[in-house]
Amino acid sequence: MIKIVKTRSMILLVLFLSVALILSSCLKDDKDPCDATKWEQSVNYSVKPKLKPAQAQLPYNYLLKNAVELKFEAVLAKYHCGGTWSANYSLISYHDPRAIDDEFWNEGFYVGDKVYGFDFDNDEDFLQCGYTLTATFGYIDEVKYYLSLKAVKVKPPFIPDWTYSYFYLEVDPSWEWILLED
Repeated sequence: MIKIVKTRSMILLVLFLSVALILSSCLKDDKDPCDATKWEQSVNYSVKPKLKPAQAQLPYNYLLKNAVELKFEAVLAKYHCGGTWSANYSLISYHDPRAIDDEFWNEGFYVGDKVYGFDFDNDEDFLQCGYTLTATFGYIDEVKYYLSLKAVKVKPPFIPDWTYSYFYLEVDPSWEWILLED
């Protein structure tokens, strides 16, 4: 009889421990993973990208600074800690590199025609900017080179400049430019 009681007690103990283990693994941890990196107060940044193309290396010794037109196209979105994205914002602007002062060409010039406002309240928040460039050389015998999509992840704080801030989009000399055929 003692053996049956011990066996029954062992079975109940194993059953109880199994149920407790299953229940404890099923309990959800309601803790927000973003709490640890959340800021005390949210900060609104009004930002605009600056392009730094001076280091660009185009084929056949074309100099980007000598292009008659530089087309900048980009999509800007904000990532929120926790996995959500803001709406996408499209930017398109056209520039004549020959008319851009050398200081701005080397140090960066503004692209796009708007300033974008984003609220940041977490260390894990960031902006994602994907952009392309198309450089046109010549008016009659036009030659166009295209720089394929480059994605840049930028985090605050941004660089202040009067009433808004900016971030840099640099053109790496190792990036390949593609000749566009008509």
